[in-house]
Amino acid sequence: MRGRPLQLILFLLGFMLLLPASGKPKNAPEGTSIASVNVAAGTVTLLLRNHGTFQKHVYKINIGTTLTINGQPTTLAQLHKGQKVVSLTEGDEDDLVSLDVQG
Repeated sequence: MRGRPLQLILFLLGFMLLLPASGKPKNAPEGTSIASVNVAAGTVTLLLRNHGTFQKHVYKINIGTTLTINGQPTTLAQLHKGQKVVSLTEGDEDDLVSLDVQG
């Protein structure tokens, strides 16, 4: 009976490590901007700076994605090419949990 609490704690810690990491807002790399918006497909393409080069990455925008311009709620249709990305939260490689851009 003595080892049960320890076993339970170790099990729970191991289980938590297997859970997907929750996204945390992070500042976008300097120079990150919107390259394009496709409202019909529900995607936004970001131009990301990576070690001095730029790469495009397409993200899916889901119904739960929080979109803001200057911290104010907005819609995908109001985003446009060239807007500077202030912060973003990735859900996984291709999904965004949140995106904040400058107006």
